[in-house]
Amino acid sequence: MTRELYLSIVLDRAAGKPVMMASAAGGMDIEEVAAKTPEKIVKVYIEPGVGLVPFEARQLGFAIGLDGAAGRTRPSS
Repeated sequence: MTRELYLSIVLDRAAGKPVMMASAAGGMDIEEVAAKTPEKIVKVYIEPGVGLVPFEARQLGFAIGLDGAAGRTRPSS
């Protein structure tokens, strides 16, 4: 099964930190998704000096429907 996902990291100037955004409804029309169904965009704020931690990466993955190997934050041994 092929599908388009959206993932980006941008600076949230109001919060003063980076925010990682992901959506299973993304792709080329993410602006339309943001305007019509903003609840489909999941955001995780990244603490400067700490970075993205594994549970936050899993939170984003689960929210956009990744599972199995695609949902892991570490390679399996």
